[in-house]
Amino acid sequence: PPFWTGEFVKVWSVSKNRWFFDGVIEQSLDSDRVIENQRVKAGMVKVRFGGGLSCKWLEPDEALATLSRVSHRWVSIGRGDQLPNRSVPAGDSSQLGEVVVARTRQGLL
Repeated sequence: PPFWTGEFVKVWSVSKNRWFFDGVIEQSLDSDRVIENQRVKAGMVKVRFGGGLSCKWLEPDEALATLSRVSHRWVSIGRGDQLPNRSVPAGDSSQLGEVVVARTRQGLL
């Protein structure tokens, strides 16, 4: 498969004509399977994006055309909250009361 499970990606949406920068590969198949009563072929990937509200299965060629790897993801964490595993402080906003952290590809949401 062109991408691996847990990898952060940006997703091009043809219908919205824009990039979503919060994509994550949920599944990457190395063999044909039946998932949720649907035949899914080897090499396909399932990507979730749009704040977790959208997901889709992509053929390998389509994945290469509409997904792009990213090295990190920015997330907001409330002041005083525990930082997620594999995160690093990147700054804070005294006005908004939040800490902004960057997470590497190896960290999962």
